Amino acid sequence: MNNPPVQSGSIDCCVARGRRWDLVTKDKVLTARAIEAVKRLQERGVMFCHHERPSARGLRMFVEPLDLKVAMAAFNGGVLVRPDLSVIDEKPLPTDILLR
Repeated sequence: MNNPPVQSGSIDCCVARGRRWDLVTKDKVLTARAIEAVKRLQERGVMFCHHERPSARGLRMFVEPLDLKVAMAAFNGGVLVRPDLSVIDEKPLPTDILLR
């Protein structure tokens, strides 16, 4: 498939999260359809990023099959990680909020 590059002023990054975007089945299996969709976005110059509610470890299953190259968010955005899961930045919740 020969797709034109993304035009100026259009979307240049797509962020998806778990089952809400149907990347995985309810059994947490990454679908071939999701892999193909991300590949098509990347071919058009759209960077793809994944967001996961729980820990960054949950992102590991997406990195290689989706050829992820940009930072990803874990813990609902509280931690930003590279594709190798090394931490870029983290914003822990204050203790008083955790104790409520």
